[in-house]
Amino acid sequence: MFHPAPAQPDWTGLNGSEVAEGLEYVPCNLCGEDEAQLLFEGWDRLHGQPGRFRMVRCRQCGLIYLNPRPVASQIGRYYPTDYPSYQGSRRSGQNRLAQWALRYGMDKRLRAVAAFQPQGRLLDVGCADGAFIAYAREQGWEVYGVELSPVAAAFCREILNLPVLTGDLLEAGFPTAHFDVVTLWSVLEHLYDPMAVLREIHRIVRPGGLIVLAVPNTDSLDATIFGPAWVGYDMPRHLYIMPDPVLQRMLSETGFHILARRCFFGSQALFFLSLRYLLADHARWQWLQCWVERLEATSLVRAVTLPYFFLIDRLGVGPIVTVFARREEEP
Repeated sequence: MFHPAPAQPDWTGLNGSEVAEGLEYVPCNLCGEDEAQLLFEGWDRLHGQPGRFRMVRCRQCGLIYLNPRPVASQIGRYYPTDYPSYQGSRRSGQNRLAQWALRYGMDKRLRAVAAFQPQGRLLDVGCADGAFIAYAREQGWEVYGVELSPVAAAFCREILNLPVLTGDLLEAGFPTAHFDVVTLWSVLEHLYDPMAVLREIHRIVRPGGLIVLAVPNTDSLDATIFGPAWVGYDMPRHLYIMPDPVLQRMLSETGFHILARRCFFGSQALFFLSLRYLLADHARWQWLQCWVERLEATSLVRAVTLPYFFLIDRLGVGPIVTVFARREEEP
């Protein structure tokens, strides 16, 4: 189910004096400037929670961010228990095909990490239902997780027996130079202070250690085709969108140097989700949404479209880009 835009915005203008209760106005997280260009307005397409939001671009450094944004005490309502990232391990128990698909996806991620760091102590920030670290543990890694959702974190501990802390990485207090790898799979864009988190990761990962970041790819074909309907914007959960030069600067300023960037997962599912969002925006095409949802799950459509998604990933223009970077000695 996709939700039409709210009839009226909850606020007006771009300055703090006009921000409604429950929202906050913030400067750029990267350069600290307070000079932003409005890109477009949007709403919660995924869950239909009330509110209308603005995506802006910093005129100084190019960081794209939600402004104003929900205050931290209110953001939880936009992450209900049926939020997709909390469902992987639980849904996979229903049938063998789902189990295979989940393990295949986790194996792709772990093999990509192992190409730069074969084994060691791994922390997954925003580990959701623990699917990735559960698989990594099976492969011999020493794993840990941090997850804001109490329900998801409890599932990790009680059902999967994983060492997962409930809360924010900035409050976790891990020892200095403790990890060989820190991963953030589609997490950085959700954080209230990504620069502070990157600095904390620099502290807790060992010198020469690895950070792995999967973020929405603004250079993707999907971003060009779908515009504001692109799922990469996912208002209001995605607080920051980082074009490649911006992400490079963020990593450089927090003490990391980039080794590689790859697109290797999520392209097919996210394309069809963005397509359904786009159809929902146009009254005369809304009836097509259910057909797209049915067709995308068929083996024929998956087989026919697979070469396209394989190609865009190889060309680096898939909807999610994963960046691999090493910790330098000092920021």
